Amino acid sequence: MSRVVQGYNPTLAIFYQLTEPFLNPIRRIIPNLGGLDLSMIVAFLIMNVINILLSSSLPYWSAL
Repeated sequence: MSRVVQGYNPTLAIFYQLTEPFLNPIRRIIPNLGGLDLSMIVAFLIMNVINILLSSSLPYWSAL
């Protein structure tokens, strides 16, 4: 978003407030790669693993 929006934007502030509690712990673990933020990719992979684990543990609900 920093490449699209220049300056203060209320929508960007809302996105930041919603995502920061999830991405901040990941950012503490993953080192800074020269301005490249991989925390969103890691969070997406973690959510997919949780989704797979939940769908395999509840076969009845995954068939619906």
